[in-house]
Amino acid sequence: MKVQYLKINIGLAIEQRINELGISKSEFGRRIGLASQNVKKFLERESIDSSKLVEVCQALDYDFFSLYVGKTCEGNTSLLNVNRLKTIILDKGLSNISFAASIGLSRNELDAVLAGSDLSLGLVEKMAEALGIKPVELINGASATAEAVAKGDQAMYEELIALRAENKLLREIQGLSARNQVHVG
Repeated sequence: MKVQYLKINIGLAIEQRINELGISKSEFGRRIGLASQNVKKFLERESIDSSKLVEVCQALDYDFFSLYVGKTCEGNTSLLNVNRLKTIILDKGLSNISFAASIGLSRNELDAVLAGSDLSLGLVEKMAEALGIKPVELINGASATAEAVAKGDQAMYEELIALRAENKLLREIQGLSARNQVHVG
């Protein structure tokens, strides 16, 4: 059996699972024995020691090891809700080529994103802007976030804004454009 191994941003995948479960980052830290002030740094990692990843798997009831294998795994965590994106692109009457050009990607790069490649929050924001929608509409597990904002849960909304600002600041500090942060292929 030939297995393709993928480059995964494990910190991002863990953060997405935390959001899907609707738990706070401090609660996540408590579950894995990590001080709340260190959770942010932990989630910024692109790789994690396997024994620590086992703890994370148990704490979040998800097999993160399955993300590293190119086989489709049930419950695969991905930032982008690909089916929703495809539907919106079709509803807007756009071709994949014209949509890719509008967000500064090649058709092959967009195809990789649509196939489940890792991507940045900045790219999701750029896609949403090009489609004239809010980024939260393209993010998996974000429907609860959108509903909470609609019901007036300002704390969650402020956290989303802070994450966007942090993402932008990190790109500026690194001297990278949003495009350079896209991990495709």
